[in-house]
Amino acid sequence: MDNSLKIGAFSGLIAGIIAGIIFSIFITISLSMGFWETPIQPLYQNHYGVNILIGIFWGIICGIIYSKTYNLIPGKSVLKGLCFGLIILSIMELRQSNFFIAYGWTLIVAGLIFTGFFKWIVYGSVLGYLYKKE
Repeated sequence: MDNSLKIGAFSGLIAGIIAGIIFSIFITISLSMGFWETPIQPLYQNHYGVNILIGIFWGIICGIIYSKTYNLIPGKSVLKGLCFGLIILSIMELRQSNFFIAYGWTLIVAGLIFTGFFKWIVYGSVLGYLYKKE
């Protein structure tokens, strides 16, 4: 395995753990704000371990992708990570939101955008900082 892939995977792992924690915090906030449809709300109430594991999984995958596309992303260090986080936000959360909005589930879309924004911004910033630090 290439050294940049190892650095990307490790940085993605750490950033994924942090993003999972941030996602858990903001999903609790979004539930208290009334986002998410009523049948879905119980699924997100005791979610901490699962969200951290999903954050680790996607964090490693996105970290490897980040290491391969590092030279294509504009900016420096944290700004590169922030741009990458916004790209991932538009791919992951907005793609999923398009599906839900077609069925009229606007509260789910609001919850996805609210929580996903903070999750991927923090993920990208931490990834950009850690990748350059290694």
